[in-house]
Amino acid sequence: MSNPWRSQGLRVLVVDDEPHQRAILKDFLINRGFEVKEATNGKDALALLGASEFHIVITDLAMDGMDGIELIRRGKQLRSDLDFIVFTGQGTIASAIAASRWRPALIAPSY
Repeated sequence: MSNPWRSQGLRVLVVDDEPHQRAILKDFLINRGFEVKEATNGKDALALLGASEFHIVITDLAMDGMDGIELIRRGKQLRSDLDFIVFTGQGTIASAIAASRWRPALIAPSY
């Protein structure tokens, strides 16, 4: 039986200003066959998005400098077909609505 959590060579960009959160996500994804790059903030993420091909971006919503919503907005300007997963430990209904306007793949709480 095939494992639905196994990737098919998908490239993922993980964006979070918390090193521990990035490490957890990175390890989880790598152990399931995804190719993973990391960015510590939105600015670095945009630079990577401009230089490399990614299938999906997993980003924190609350980050210093550029928050996840702004990263989605600017990332979609670079590549409109790019999918985003947004997570946060500080979410509100308003932030979920704002993020969903950019059609992220998922909005999930961070634990």
